[in-house]
Amino acid sequence: MFEKCNWLAQIHWLLLWLCLLSFGVVAYADVSPLASTDQQVQLVDETDLISNVLKLAGARLDLMPAVAAAKWPTHASISDPTREAIVIQAARDRARELGLAPEAVAEFFALQMSLARKVQEQLTTHWAAQGFDYTGPALTLAGDLRPRLDQLTGDLLTALYLIAPLAARSEFSTRTETLAANALGTHGWASEDRAALVATLAQLRLMAPSTIQRARGAGVLRIGTPADYAPFSARIESDVQGSDVVLASALSHGIGLKPIFIKSSWKTLFDELTEDRFDIVIGGVSITPARLAVAQAGPALFRSGKTAVGRCIDQTQLATFADIDKPSIRVIENTGGTNEAFARNHLTSASLIMHPDNRTVFAEIVARHADVMFTDEIEIALITQKEATLCRLLKEAFEPADKTFFYQKNGHWEDVIDPWLSTAVNDGLPARLLQQALYPSVGR
Repeated sequence: MFEKCNWLAQIHWLLLWLCLLSFGVVAYADVSPLASTDQQVQLVDETDLISNVLKLAGARLDLMPAVAAAKWPTHASISDPTREAIVIQAARDRARELGLAPEAVAEFFALQMSLARKVQEQLTTHWAAQGFDYTGPALTLAGDLRPRLDQLTGDLLTALYLIAPLAARSEFSTRTETLAANALGTHGWASEDRAALVATLAQLRLMAPSTIQRARGAGVLRIGTPADYAPFSARIESDVQGSDVVLASALSHGIGLKPIFIKSSWKTLFDELTEDRFDIVIGGVSITPARLAVAQAGPALFRSGKTAVGRCIDQTQLATFADIDKPSIRVIENTGGTNEAFARNHLTSASLIMHPDNRTVFAEIVARHADVMFTDEIEIALITQKEATLCRLLKEAFEPADKTFFYQKNGHWEDVIDPWLSTAVNDGLPARLLQQALYPSVGR
């Protein structure tokens, strides 16, 4: 829907949008009427990504009784070497488009087919001895099962692309073995089958760097976020919401990709970007020299400085920086971000408490387990609305910095991300989304 447009205008913009996409033009649209900053989208972590591969592999094997039943009446051969070779070669070719090591992908699908033959052979042996007792739906190979298998193949390739950066980690095999034991403990998966699957997955690697071309081959934009910094990006159960989330979703769709939001932390965010786990990172991320050394920054979206928040009843006694920087004052900061860096660089006497979760750090001040936090003015504006006992303590703001989206270097991402974000900034979209997130009851 487009706000305040009549139906003719809606058709006009829809046709224009389709036309731009058909010519591969990087499109921009004012998405503020289309999505709300409190609209949640799924946030996934490493366990979710691995579990999705196992789920899809399990779904493929679960189709094999129907495949065997479809072949039974005509005594069609269980093995189809020609089709299997075509599928494996297609997977190998597709892997190259995704930047995946092609032989590891080919080995994965060869294993899938071997397990499929095993299930079918067991069933046909049983039916030959005991009679045909299949009770599932009657499906045809050409009309029902092969299209579904082709769809699963495509979904599996995308899923393999998403877990490939994890496969080289020392804990990957152990974690995958545990997940596989739970997810594939039944449905025809013997322990040796699961072990073989884990072994093939551990061989996955991304061979080509993150580029817009590779991302378009995969059809997804991998977006890393700590998801603990409202109003930009905040985790709500298994979802994520915020102004950066809406903006990143619009950016992703605008450049023709599906957004995949992946959980990270401030401590690991840029290491994981460098390791090619994400294409871009978002979530109220400030531009700093250290970050510019390892990643490319997009156009500035917001500017905000550091200042102090604490209990309102302490405003008088904690009215200056010197009042706060005393041994009796407990300053609490979230681990790994610019808040921690600011506190360590500027505080000389105050007691510093490190807290692992930025989503709960303010509750520590309310509960009197800490007294003050230094953080961005934008975050303070939001939390002091939500929590009546907390107030901004200082009028001054220190070290103002721009916030933006970062992305991997040398992948030509700037050719598509920067023009899109620049147009959005010129139109005022990031500012409107931020205002909506800060003051959700206004204009609704």
